[in-house]
Amino acid sequence: MVANVANGPGTAVNSDYASGIAAARAAGVRVFGYVHTSYGAIGASTVEANINAWRTLYGVTSIFVDEASTSGSKLSYYQTLSSYVHAQAAGAQTIVNFGTVPAQSEMTAGDILVTFEDAYSTYGSTRFPSWTASYAPSRFYNIVYNVPDQLSMMSVLREAAAAGVGQIYATNDVLPNPYDTLPSYLSTESSQAHSGC
Repeated sequence: MVANVANGPGTAVNSDYASGIAAARAAGVRVFGYVHTSYGAIGASTVEANINAWRTLYGVTSIFVDEASTSGSKLSYYQTLSSYVHAQAAGAQTIVNFGTVPAQSEMTAGDILVTFEDAYSTYGSTRFPSWTASYAPSRFYNIVYNVPDQLSMMSVLREAAAAGVGQIYATNDVLPNPYDTLPSYLSTESSQAHSGC
C-alpha cells in the first residue's frame, strides 16, 4: 500500500493516516511512503528529509519514489535514494515509478520498478522488452487506471501475469487523479492477485 498524505508525509501526524497505516500493518500489508522527485529536479537531501519524515511520523521505512526520470544521467541519483532507504531499516524497500519501461541499466535504481502507469485502453497493446524476462516478476509493478469493470480488471491481471509483472494495481478511477477513490472491485482484485490470478 502506498500512503500519500500531502504529496509526501506532511509536517505533522495525520491521525486518519496513522490509523490507516496501523490497520494495514495489522493485516500484513507492507506500507510505502510516497515521495516525489520531479524527474530528478528535487535535491536528494530534500527527498531524504521526506524519507526521514515518513519514519519519524508514521514509522514507515519503505518508500515509493514517484516522478522518476528515465535519463541515464539520473541513475546515480535514484541509486543514492534507494541506498538511503535501505540504510534506514532492515528489509526496507523502494518502488521507483518510471511510469514506462526504462533502459535495462535502470534496474539498479530500486527494488521494484513501475514500468507502466497509464489507461486500460493502452495496456492490452503494450509489449515489454525481452530483457524483462530475465528478472523476477516481483521486480515489476504496473498501474492501470480507467479499467471500467471487474471483467476488464481480470483481463489486466492475466495480462500482467503473462508479461512477467508480479505487482499490479488496476482501478476504475480516472484522470486527473485516479488515486482518490478505491476501485469498485477492490475486494475481488485483491483476492485474485493473491491467488496468482
